[in-house]
Amino acid sequence: MIRRGVYIEFDLFGHIPLNPAPPDYPFTVEKSVLKHLADEGYGDRVLLSQDVYQKPFYRGEAGCVPDRSGYGYAHLLRDFIPKLTTGTDAISQAAADLMTTENPKRLLPVQVGKPVQLSEWTGGAGCAGKVENSVVRPGIPEGSVRTDAPDRHGTAKAFQFDRATADAIRVPHNGVFNSTHPFSVSLWFKAGAQPSPSTHVCLLDKSHGAWLPNSDIWYERRDTGWAFQLTPQGILQFALGTGSGFSIVTTAASVLNTSTLWQHVAGVYTGSEILIFLNGLREGRLTLDQVPLGNGGDLYVGRAWAGGNPQRHYTGLMDDVRFFSGALSENAVLSLYRRGLPQEA
Repeated sequence: MIRRGVYIEFDLFGHIPLNPAPPDYPFTVEKSVLKHLADEGYGDRVLLSQDVYQKPFYRGEAGCVPDRSGYGYAHLLRDFIPKLTTGTDAISQAAADLMTTENPKRLLPVQVGKPVQLSEWTGGAGCAGKVENSVVRPGIPEGSVRTDAPDRHGTAKAFQFDRATADAIRVPHNGVFNSTHPFSVSLWFKAGAQPSPSTHVCLLDKSHGAWLPNSDIWYERRDTGWAFQLTPQGILQFALGTGSGFSIVTTAASVLNTSTLWQHVAGVYTGSEILIFLNGLREGRLTLDQVPLGNGGDLYVGRAWAGGNPQRHYTGLMDDVRFFSGALSENAVLSLYRRGLPQEA
């Protein structure tokens, strides 16, 4: 089969009865198989993968309860690849990169580095209890959120959130929304002073890991994922979690003093930098020295999930929420803003 040009995928690769593998585990059999394929010239047809399909495979914080000390999502890159390229039956780093990076880029239809819109969430007249047009995951309204509020074009397709009725939209978890690879998010919003001016308010949130339902127990690592949030001073933040804290870029000034105007915001993670844009122009830029970590929590529009409870509810209008797999260029963000402006009569 491999001689005919098909790809061979090794699933659950490097998983052993001991979970996780001890630091000195040699992976002798796995290394010899891959070396043989590479030596025979088939390295360009090999894919390596793993599963984290059960809670015992989650990798939690030390000492968390229940104990989640399994492989985690970084098993291949953290535990196996460093040993694959050293010692007996080692292969070259170039061969390892071929199996883990170049082969998936050729095989998968979404190419790394080419932004592709995966989801868009918008409302629509008469669609109470429904959020339309999501390619990956539909949204589930919470509270009394309106899905037919007037948008910037005068049609009834915007969301209207009210903190008093705990309005939000929950988008069930999907791994494509994680921040471990370059991605971009954008949305339109219109908001004035928030009803709770002493706390942060979230426009979008997929951070802080996830909690066991009806419990105060973490089942994933904290300080992960990403969020768009407003500070008590009205500064807009785009934050990425690295497992030990959040890296944050911000707008230069408050965005809440123009409540009669719709504004466009975008956040971009390039793989090495995070950027924030307001109305088509870049306002903040930060180089990352750590790799962001994803999580299994849901994506929330209009609120956050932290401390085991819904919180940081947003009050205002929102529309045209988009998620892209890949880093939008500055010109692409500017074009997105200009295309979304209301048309002059």
